Amino acid sequence: MFALTKANYYSETDQLDSAEYYLSQALGYVTNGSISYSSSSFKRHRDSLYAKAVLTMDKIIEQSPDSDSYHRRALFKMEIGLLESAIADFTMSLEDDVDNAITYYNMGLAYRRLNQLDSALVSYDRAIELNPSYSEAHLNKGFAYIHLEQYHDAIKEFNRAIELPMDAGGFSYTLNNLGYCHYKLTAYEDARFYINKSIEINALNPYAFRNLALLEIAEGNTTAACEAITTSIELGFVNEYGDEILELKREHCNNN
Repeated sequence: MFALTKANYYSETDQLDSAEYYLSQALGYVTNGSISYSSSSFKRHRDSLYAKAVLTMDKIIEQSPDSDSYHRRALFKMEIGLLESAIADFTMSLEDDVDNAITYYNMGLAYRRLNQLDSALVSYDRAIELNPSYSEAHLNKGFAYIHLEQYHDAIKEFNRAIELPMDAGGFSYTLNNLGYCHYKLTAYEDARFYINKSIEINALNPYAFRNLALLEIAEGNTTAACEAITTSIELGFVNEYGDEILELKREHCNNN
């Protein structure tokens, strides 16, 4: 269960080698040798494994249902888009393990993906109540606040997150989101500080360069904005997040 939670976290923060390793552990094996996945091929590989894992967990739960089995099946279901069914499994898991912070955290992720943000916040709050040092819960609570456009509340959660133990990828991800919140609040100097610090830690994050482009546009720096847009595209923004970056390029960079 720990390995799958790690796989999910590393995948969401685009650390695909680590995600593949922990996913392999979660499904009962570790790949021998080094396999290099592009983002899209990794996700196809992962989705196939998760679909098979759900079928396996169905059989296990039929024979011997317990909180851990429900939790694991819920995590597998999340990865193939069965979010409401995953929440039902998390709920079943909590019946026998009522104080499991990880279960509440993962339930919050499922609610967030369904855009049920109030329920997500309740789940994150419960996870934090059970484990005040749960940096990922603070991070994702902040992300829910971004979706609600409550940027001051998001900043508070991100600041709490970076005070807690966190790996370099998560730290960079959090700084990038802090920068975006400050950008939305037109605090451009602070936005630039956090986005640049994020890029210093992880110069391969296309979303950080997208945020940098937005900041440069806001400050009228068209040439710098287009350079950031180009870098974001080269790092795979379209594959990961969609065509938004191409719209920015068409709007601001046709003559650059």
